[in-house]
Amino acid sequence: PADELWQRVDMFIGRAAVAVAPVAAFSMQGVAVAETLQQPYAPTRQAMPAPERTASSFLDAPPAAAAATTPARNSFVSSTAEQMPRDTEAALAEEEEADSEAVDKVDGSRRRRLPLPVTIVLLLVALSGAVWLGMRYAAPLVSGPPRATPFPLPEWVQQAREAQYANDSEEAETLLTEGLDENPGHVAGLVALSHLLRDEVGREAEALTAAEEALANVSNFEERALAAEAFVWTMAHQGQPDLGRMLVSGEQAAAETPRSPHAQWALAMAAAVEGNTERAREAAQLAARLAPAGEEAQSAAKLGAVYARMGDGEAAVEQYEQAVEQVDYVPWRVALVRVLQELERTEEAEAQLEHLRAIAPEHPAVLELEASP
Repeated sequence: PADELWQRVDMFIGRAAVAVAPVAAFSMQGVAVAETLQQPYAPTRQAMPAPERTASSFLDAPPAAAAATTPARNSFVSSTAEQMPRDTEAALAEEEEADSEAVDKVDGSRRRRLPLPVTIVLLLVALSGAVWLGMRYAAPLVSGPPRATPFPLPEWVQQAREAQYANDSEEAETLLTEGLDENPGHVAGLVALSHLLRDEVGREAEALTAAEEALANVSNFEERALAAEAFVWTMAHQGQPDLGRMLVSGEQAAAETPRSPHAQWALAMAAAVEGNTERAREAAQLAARLAPAGEEAQSAAKLGAVYARMGDGEAAVEQYEQAVEQVDYVPWRVALVRVLQELERTEEAEAQLEHLRAIAPEHPAVLELEASP
């Protein structure tokens, strides 16, 4: 949804800003100092105050009478007057030397500072790095929701699923019935049995019974979502599906566990049967994105089934072809043949049917296809 996308974009911008702010502040501080240092240094000199002269100051020239009787070079006044300029010159020389050392220090500091263009380049590099980090961690959020964790299945259910997709339906049914005898009311086992029987010709009623029993034994939201998918999809295969119950089951599961692919598959098929194609497509695509890794073939086949129910035959063919390329499961290829026949793509349908004759000539669904006009 648009709101969720904007929230993720805002989160990305926030991360980038947090990463850039310290670097930008440090760089701008360096720029300000560099600009200050570029100004010429002008040391402030404080002139020594001139000695205060009064009427009786010893610096004043002696009276003419005294000057005539006192030798000028041996007088106290004359020696002090000569010493004062020398002291003043020495003080000024020391101050100039200190100022020169200060200028050298400032010039050295200025030389150690980075020039302004280099500072700008480094700032741009830091900004690019922050943007990359933001995109690196925000990409999974923008591209889609994380995949769901696979529903935990006991070993006997896993073995039954493997036998089913290997087109050994008898072995799969045996494993499930034996497991349910030892674990009556096991939700995952009942759901697996419902899916298996739904793909068998003429066993839709048995599949619905298993799905309803699974719904009656759920103990948490995750189990409800799993059972809801089985119930809705099996109900869709009935001659007169109960659309009201399908919608209630699908919507309830999606509301309780919106991140469950099983809940979204239930909602997608219910919406497709209702004729709400937009909602069906949205839920089906979300379910496919949420599906655990390793279930790509199952997701493609389910997308094909939803699209076919919506009346989008071209999209259904594309998804079914992807599914059978990964897992050569007979019921999926049979569904592909039926959609190709509806689209009057006769040559492609015949090629798929020929492949079915080669791998499962006695399969009830293949025989039914052979008998259909």
